[in-house]
Amino acid sequence: MSRTATFAEFLANAQRSDDVVALRSDSNAAALSVAPRHVDGAAMPGLAGVYSEFARAWEFPDYFGANKDAFDDCMRDLSGSELVTEIRSAQKLLIDEPRQLRWFANSLAFYAEHYRRASPAATFAVVLTVPATDLAAVRRRWQNVDVTPILLGE
Repeated sequence: MSRTATFAEFLANAQRSDDVVALRSDSNAAALSVAPRHVDGAAMPGLAGVYSEFARAWEFPDYFGANKDAFDDCMRDLSGSELVTEIRSAQKLLIDEPRQLRWFANSLAFYAEHYRRASPAATFAVVLTVPATDLAAVRRRWQNVDVTPILLGE
């Protein structure tokens, strides 16, 4: 079953649930109501690229260690009330290291829970943007790691 929501509905839901990953077509890539940080899936075929792109987009400190523990630490130290990352060309995310997608997906839910419990609380969410021809395949790929992205509509 496909779940569809507007971006505003998705963000409101992300504040109170683990549904923190949305999916949209790049042909339907209207501006989001929140200014997201942008990362490029084409630059993240493996974990090294994930670390590098997120460090750039979220301005991690220079001493960031580029490993899972350091990534977790930095991702739980972001500032703001709406922490949204848009992954463009998300069909290419971790394509060379597909087994790492489960860790990445689980980490997103972990960060969302962290920010929900923070004082003050914040909303953490990720938007996957892909070509329309890749929507179904990307959705299945995430479902295979137990995450069903919310399909963003108008």
